[in-house]
Amino acid sequence: MKGNNAMKSKLKPKILVVVPTLRVGAGVASHVMSYYKKIHDKFDIDFITYTRIENEYTKEILKNGGRIFYFEKNMLKNYKQAKSFFSKHAIEYGIIHCHVVNRGAPCLFFAKKYGIRERIIHVHSPKYSNGLLKSVVASMTARVCLLLANRYIACSEQTGKKVFRDKPFKVINNAIDVSWYLGGNRKTVRSELGIDDTTL
Repeated sequence: MKGNNAMKSKLKPKILVVVPTLRVGAGVASHVMSYYKKIHDKFDIDFITYTRIENEYTKEILKNGGRIFYFEKNMLKNYKQAKSFFSKHAIEYGIIHCHVVNRGAPCLFFAKKYGIRERIIHVHSPKYSNGLLKSVVASMTARVCLLLANRYIACSEQTGKKVFRDKPFKVINNAIDVSWYLGGNRKTVRSELGIDDTTL
């Protein structure tokens, strides 16, 4: 875990955001950080992610007083971490916004168990995973996520109807802030994606 609690205001609502990665160039991370830049001064926002990384995104979060908690990708270890984390920290948050449909199930389970009132599941694609086995497992855990959440967001009307079916949902398109990919950030993005300067 990284971050500085000293900068956090006791007056601002606290949100816990769950993302697969904070890698610059990753679709979900780019979408989340586009909105983060606009609202971080109104909320205290912490992150759970499954990839340990340091870049422009993580630096901005830490600079603004946010905390980043790194969870394991392995589901059993993930479950144990989530249980320990939420038993200690759930009381701090009024909202959990989960962008991880499969691996995020333990977070939503313990968020509900330990009393986080607003539990959002945010689907960015109608497809959970590649490969038959992974897709089946992801579909099962996604069903669990839908039962544990009480707020639903989809990237499109079509995706929302397919995933949430009869549940009411809100549509937020997968828009991103392209300024992250311009100027000084270009080198960071290309480095993280393994693209050298002679390509493109």
